[in-house]
Amino acid sequence: MLELNGAGGVPRLRAVCAAPPALLQEYVGITYDNFLRNCSVENFLNSLTSICERLQEVHAKDIVHNDLKFNNITYTGTIIEPVFHIIDLGWACHSGQVAAEQVFPDSVYSDEEEDEDDLSDEYEGAASDDRFPWMAPENGARRPVFLLW
Repeated sequence: MLELNGAGGVPRLRAVCAAPPALLQEYVGITYDNFLRNCSVENFLNSLTSICERLQEVHAKDIVHNDLKFNNITYTGTIIEPVFHIIDLGWACHSGQVAAEQVFPDSVYSDEEEDEDDLSDEYEGAASDDRFPWMAPENGARRPVFLLW
């Protein structure tokens, strides 16, 4: 978040609290699904271009988001003149690194006891690429991710 410093509409960090651990970041609107429910076809098509441009700003900093989906995109402004923001950098990493390795070392990929709420139980014994079907195969297999230009 600090490294991006607002690139891609990523929220800027405003303050950090050590105890209890907390981050205060700027407000960057409501989720994209709200925009989709209220926009015209023309605004929808324009939003795709704008979101791609915002993602390009993130990529220009050599960062791969790894979890881009409609609820990790927000907007401020109006439906007619939206400003889009890329949020939730929990799986983000630099190109050439393994996603979230620093944040979740081994916990997400462990074959040991899983959290009760984890949906991966139904994939027990499956290859790592199959155990986490919502995840890109390279992330589930702990392979480095790259930006392709």
